[in-house]
Amino acid sequence: MPITQITQLPTLRDNQLFSVLSADELRQILQTRQVSSRYRRLNFYALVLVTAGTVRCQYEFELHEKGAGSLQLFKPQRIIALDSLSDWQGWIITFSTAMLGNEPLLDEFLAWQGQLQLSDADHAQLVPLAQALQHSQTQANSPILANVQRHLLWAILGQILYFSSQSTPKISQLSKEQQRFLAFCDLLERHFCEQHQSQAYAELLHCTEKTLRLTCLNATGFTPKSLINQRLILESKRLLAFSTLNINQIAETLGFDESTNFNKFFKKEMGQSAKQWRVGFGSGV
Repeated sequence: MPITQITQLPTLRDNQLFSVLSADELRQILQTRQVSSRYRRLNFYALVLVTAGTVRCQYEFELHEKGAGSLQLFKPQRIIALDSLSDWQGWIITFSTAMLGNEPLLDEFLAWQGQLQLSDADHAQLVPLAQALQHSQTQANSPILANVQRHLLWAILGQILYFSSQSTPKISQLSKEQQRFLAFCDLLERHFCEQHQSQAYAELLHCTEKTLRLTCLNATGFTPKSLINQRLILESKRLLAFSTLNINQIAETLGFDESTNFNKFFKKEMGQSAKQWRVGFGSGV
């Protein structure tokens, strides 16, 4: 069932580096403050920790349900909207890129996939840190407090990364096929606008197209070409929904030599033209 009552996370105000809200506090804000009810791209990180109930969210145009124990990181430039009717308890920590600084774990955090299922014991370690960071918002600003707040945030992120490392096998423990798939995903994210064919990725990975096909099928059930198309469609939707680029400019941005080829591709994948999809999205369909 699609989300019918959408709410956005409150935007970080000017010079505000972070915000910590409980689910109840978010609901109170929605009752007293005008918050956009449209989808939009985040310009900050949002960490959602569900301790009870289920929260429904629209993330990158797909509906997801996060139950008790789930932790999800939504990254900047991603598209998210929460269902305001969801009955859940938990925490939402939003923070800007500037809040991260240049900590030793930064690269690991940036590479983290952003999903985790926590145990009750894990929750018990994270909630006091979230409460401490939230309480710090009520204190007078000072350089010392700002430093404490950054360390508190990194205490939370570091703990999450530790939990994740305990449940995720290290790269050295993965099979060659699994490592190949991860390498393909990385290449796809970096080159999907220029390379639309699986052969190019197979060459970059120094394997045959057949090997890459089997790798992707075993990992996801989809062929490399299908995964490439999915990534192109996702970026197409982002640009159609949240940019002022016209169809020709979007086609060029995504590496199509002719806008007609982009339109044929989009209609084949989505069942409607890019223009129709943009109009439908803008009207709330």
